[in-house]
Amino acid sequence: MKIFLLIYGRSVGLMSVSEFPEAERKEALAARRSAEMEFRGKEIVLLEANALEDLRKTHARYFGKKALGT
Repeated sequence: MKIFLLIYGRSVGLMSVSEFPEAERKEALAARRSAEMEFRGKEIVLLEANALEDLRKTHARYFGKKALGT
């Protein structure tokens, strides 16, 4: 299982995806706290999945047309 940190803005879509191995859970939590301070007003989420493609299916709203400039 991996941990994914997503930064999402309603007007711009998915801004960033960072991936952490399960063993780095503390680092992922620290990165989320840091992102919450840096990206105020944006949606900051930590999600667990085996692969990013799994998240594209289960959390499709983050990966729409605006996602990462697509």
